[in-house]
Amino acid sequence: MLFPTVEFSLFFMVALIVAWALAGDLRVHRRFLLVASWAFYGFWDLKLVPLLVGLSLFGTALTRFVQQERSPARAKVFLAVGIVGSLSTLAFFKYLGFLAGIVVDALSLVGLHVTPTLPAVALPVGISFFVFHVISLLVDGYRKKLPDLVGWEEGLLYVAFFPQLVAGPILRASEFLPQLHKGPNASEVETATALRLIATGLVKKVLVAGTLAQCVVDSVFTMPEGSGGLRAWAAVYGYGAQIYADFSGYTDMATGCALLLGYKFPDNFNAPYASTSIRDFWRRWHISLSSWLRDYLYIPLGGSRATPTATERNLLITMVLGGLWHGASWNFLFWGLMHGLALAAERRLEASALGRRLGVHPLYTPVMAFLTFHFVLLAWIPFRATTAADTWAILRALFRPGTGEVPPAVWLALAAGYLPQWFGPAMRRLQDALERLPTAVQGAALGGFLFLVEALGPSGIAPFIYFQF
Repeated sequence: MLFPTVEFSLFFMVALIVAWALAGDLRVHRRFLLVASWAFYGFWDLKLVPLLVGLSLFGTALTRFVQQERSPARAKVFLAVGIVGSLSTLAFFKYLGFLAGIVVDALSLVGLHVTPTLPAVALPVGISFFVFHVISLLVDGYRKKLPDLVGWEEGLLYVAFFPQLVAGPILRASEFLPQLHKGPNASEVETATALRLIATGLVKKVLVAGTLAQCVVDSVFTMPEGSGGLRAWAAVYGYGAQIYADFSGYTDMATGCALLLGYKFPDNFNAPYASTSIRDFWRRWHISLSSWLRDYLYIPLGGSRATPTATERNLLITMVLGGLWHGASWNFLFWGLMHGLALAAERRLEASALGRRLGVHPLYTPVMAFLTFHFVLLAWIPFRATTAADTWAILRALFRPGTGEVPPAVWLALAAGYLPQWFGPAMRRLQDALERLPTAVQGAALGGFLFLVEALGPSGIAPFIYFQF
């Protein structure tokens, strides 16, 4: 059930009306949202609902054990069981074939040739996101960041809350459970902000991401050999804008829907392509994931508290695992490794005498912004390409003579994807002006946006890119 569809519109309209009608009885309200969230997930594949319910029950039960256990040693055992169980579930569904392939290749190097028989396992949509929620629930419970004992319906709803269930943002248990415990307050609902986010998300997804995918990105990445240099570059720039518009558009719509239900999500994007370093990029891109990796992986590994070499090791481990989180392939691993090496190189440069001299030069910031932007774009190539061979084919195409056709709609979509990030203050002033308009005018503007999306958008709605993760 995709957000920009009639099916979701009808589902959300009913869920919104009923949820607010039941808001006076918080327990019934939460139970309704829980059942609605399971129904939303069941729309994708009803057979996978028991997995979501079972993992949620498992995580909630272990968290309650951790919170109630007086012995730190036994609490740590419960925590370990919960984390291992959650990650084992994720590994079975997402990494079984990849890990088996590594073992088979390793055995073949020593002359042992085996052909394992693996069960046919479909990747459940959104499994990485709800596994991360279970782990956050466990760790925050262990760290005593949850003021109250987690209730069953609260724990289950935290994991399954439908606006974020499939592709995030990743919510912290310590931040979202208090909202579930308190319940929504109609007087605090930011309706204008919610409607703006939904409209903006629709434009990003349908007009920007959809146009770039259909007009240049998909065709070039599928058959790079037939593309000239200009068209290949348009596809690389296009994928950078597409993945941002697609994922931030989903986040905008998810946040808007949650706001209308009376719940707030954290910011997940902050003009990432305006970054002036790779570290700055990861403070702006998919913030809920990067901060999750920082707090639940990088810092427990030792973070930057040890020697520079150990810090670089921790960065590499974190980013490689972050790459593999996106998918079970060497391309994702390589993408994570590229970012890990770039982060380590930045730290070395900043700590050096050369880095300190360059840092005060007036051209340093714009040059670093230019280099960061293009490093991120080039790193997206293995992320988007299916195999290493496809990655090299795209890189060769960038330097192939010729141009190839690039429709005008691509240039317009690229401008819409990038310029708002580079001119953030002007965009914020425009948003403030729109939110000061009368409610009736805002409603009419939303209707106009929806008409524009329907009239100008490409036919069909492709699944969001992050659904595959």
